[in-house]
Amino acid sequence: MKRMLLLLMVVPVVMSLYGCILAAVAVGATGVMWWKGEAAKNYPYPVMKTYDATLAALKDAEIQVYEKGADAVSGKIEGVLQNGDKVHIKFDASGENVTKVRIRAGRWGDREKSEFIFGKIDKRM
Repeated sequence: MKRMLLLLMVVPVVMSLYGCILAAVAVGATGVMWWKGEAAKNYPYPVMKTYDATLAALKDAEIQVYEKGADAVSGKIEGVLQNGDKVHIKFDASGENVTKVRIRAGRWGDREKSEFIFGKIDKRM
């Protein structure tokens, strides 16, 4: 009985650590983490600077923005890709002068399109 109880306590902990290891591996060389159809990356800049660079990057990529807004701690941009797919971008302050940007391109999340947008943002930063 005690062994079964111990097993029930240890397995969830091990499984949660396994998920963290997989997430770390998913980051790879680009610094982009991929999780459930959403790409995420941290930038060492405040939210508003990252937001402004993202708007400029979307213009460079000819992505039409139809909703946008940001403040010092969060923001969001919604737009339409040239093929008609929607793109959702969220900004969250992750500490002093660090912004986490999350992108979901398309209904289920298109990794290549998300990384393309991150590449455009990187050029503007």
